[in-house]
Amino acid sequence: MYFKVGAIAPCSYRWKRKDSTPSMVFMLILRKKQIAILNGLQKTEFMSQATAEIQRMAEQDGAPLTEDELMSVVTSGITIAQKYNIESSAQTLRFLLFWYPLGTALEKDQKLSWARLILEDNSLTETEKMDSIDFQELFG
Repeated sequence: MYFKVGAIAPCSYRWKRKDSTPSMVFMLILRKKQIAILNGLQKTEFMSQATAEIQRMAEQDGAPLTEDELMSVVTSGITIAQKYNIESSAQTLRFLLFWYPLGTALEKDQKLSWARLILEDNSLTETEKMDSIDFQELFG
């Protein structure tokens, strides 16, 4: 998920508590430059989390990856996830953790045709796709 330029809304009061203590609601005004910085920070945080998770998996398999290999794997996985309309950080990370152990087998192996069918189903949201894959892996 990335930050986007939004409309300005006036601040308003909402009464939430039984004692009638008002709570204020504020809207932030973000400039394009600030949004670019926030998106960059968010991307950096995501890449850090994704590379750490992939490295953990690689180490469990006894084959730790170099920094360049990690970046290549994560970048490739993001590209493949986008092909299946998986774009949010959370769902992309879920996709990477599913995809990494399989590698190219996801695209080629007949035993994984069920996963391709789910991923290619454009009637599903990205969350529904990943939930369906998790369900099939656990109970399929």
